[in-house]
Amino acid sequence: MKWLSWRWGLGGALVALVVWYLIGLINTEKPAWQFTRSFAREFSIVSGLYAIWNLGGRIQAFGADQAIERGERLWEFQQWIGLPSEDWLQEMILPSAWLVKAANIYYAVAHVPAFGAVLLWMFYSHRDSYPAFRTQMALFTGTSLLIQLVAVAPPRFVDVTGMIDTAIVYNQSVYSALGRESIGQLQAMPSIHVGWALFVGVLTLRFASRWWVKVIGVSHAVLTWWVVMVTANHFWMDGIVAAIIMVFWFSVFWLLGKSRSA
Repeated sequence: MKWLSWRWGLGGALVALVVWYLIGLINTEKPAWQFTRSFAREFSIVSGLYAIWNLGGRIQAFGADQAIERGERLWEFQQWIGLPSEDWLQEMILPSAWLVKAANIYYAVAHVPAFGAVLLWMFYSHRDSYPAFRTQMALFTGTSLLIQLVAVAPPRFVDVTGMIDTAIVYNQSVYSALGRESIGQLQAMPSIHVGWALFVGVLTLRFASRWWVKVIGVSHAVLTWWVVMVTANHFWMDGIVAAIIMVFWFSVFWLLGKSRSA
């Protein structure tokens, strides 16, 4: 699936910022206007972050010529510490064409809509908690993009893994027209797919009142982590590092909140 370019994100951010400013000039306390102004501000922030994320995938990572070697070292490290191999997970689904195709589609289309839906839900239903988690999301994404400047190849490019590019096999690849060495394909560490899905799982688990919403949120996180590996787009460690970054920013905000209340 081809997402809107960073220009659309930047344009949306600027338009929303203008709306926020103009409503402020009205100087009204009517709830509808105040809600619209708050929404415009948050839309501007999130749309701007989307533009940064989209643009980040176009920046050439450092050391692209060593990306496959780093992927091989990562594979060897995972074997050394005893993590289950991604090729074993992939081999389990390869005989089932429909399951492979479903995994390819989920990888391509699920992460942005799910994350956006949870942000909208948090803004509408949990306004007091929303700003902190929005900021944590932004810090997680920014940190991940900085780390991704060091090129690391995904498993589908690392021959020693024995894994295949399932999306290429079924002509479902979002990268097929870009070429093997294209910008963005060598920025697998850490996995923003997994990080955003973990945010969805954590937020629904913490704030959802209905059990089935919690199940959907957590299932999305687990399913996303599984999908990125069986499609050979990420190693275990890509997701683990994403989780560590997320926990780090959660911890920072928790400590800041604790110090303020002391």
